[in-house]
Amino acid sequence: MSGYARVVIAAVFVAMCICWIGCGGSTNPPCQAATCVSSAGKFLYITALDDVSGFLVFSSSAIYSQGDGSGNVKIVNERIKRTSTDKVRFRVKLTNESRSAIFVIGITYQTPVPHSRPYYLFLEQWRSGGWKAVIPCLDMPPEHVIMMNPGASITLEFTLEVPLAAVCKERNIDLEGKFRYRLEYFDSAKDARTYVKLMNSPNSSQARALSATSESFEIPPVQ
Repeated sequence: MSGYARVVIAAVFVAMCICWIGCGGSTNPPCQAATCVSSAGKFLYITALDDVSGFLVFSSSAIYSQGDGSGNVKIVNERIKRTSTDKVRFRVKLTNESRSAIFVIGITYQTPVPHSRPYYLFLEQWRSGGWKAVIPCLDMPPEHVIMMNPGASITLEFTLEVPLAAVCKERNIDLEGKFRYRLEYFDSAKDARTYVKLMNSPNSSQARALSATSESFEIPPVQ
């Protein structure tokens, strides 16, 4: 091995050690950009906490890899707490219970801790014989694609306060009656990106996604 090659290898090793220490040392893999690298082609999704736009996101560790096939998502309503007449706190958990990876459209953040948040998770309300989306109020959907491997889960906490944000067409809603969650997801990253392109075009009516829903629930009174 030439002296130059040895210098290059040594420099790479030192850089990895520095990144490793930056991740906390011990058994944690060395960090790089938005992920922690465990081996070539595999990435460890760090447990994350997000308080952007009123959402808190807790993501379980999951190895990112290539996958295909249909997905099966379980949506569990873990907690509902009404803090006032017009304000409610929610906690919901998404779990990929299929044998293959699924893909969801969302937002990827680099700080304070690298993590991703699904975007097309709707809170819906039963009105006039049909389910109507309450939030999020869609403006311009993000273009990031998040992969969830089998067994991966994401838990989100958020606050719903009436009147809703100005971007919402209907801001004053009744917090009574039946509600549920609905998640749009995809079998492949390609399908997800095609969906985003169609939604941002005059052909939005042609956009198709798989859908998973939770059991319906009601918001309890103030305690």
